[in-house]
Amino acid sequence: MFWKRPQPKHIVAIVYLMAIFASALDTQAVNVALPRLSRELHASPTGIEWVVTGCLLSIAVWVPASGWLGDRFGSRRTF
Repeated sequence: MFWKRPQPKHIVAIVYLMAIFASALDTQAVNVALPRLSRELHASPTGIEWVVTGCLLSIAVWVPASGWLGDRFGSRRTF
């Protein structure tokens, strides 16, 4: 064989890095969309900043909640 079967710790690391990348990509998508959202919704720059605030609040709520869910139901099932 040319390659060995990956160890579970490597698989976990890859999945974790993919999740971090997805989170960063989501944040970038929100920031890139702000000017368009502002134009389409006829919102001022200060008003459209609530989109970023809501995104950050969502992350702030779900990070501890996901830890609790992982403890309660198992990390693999929660993820």
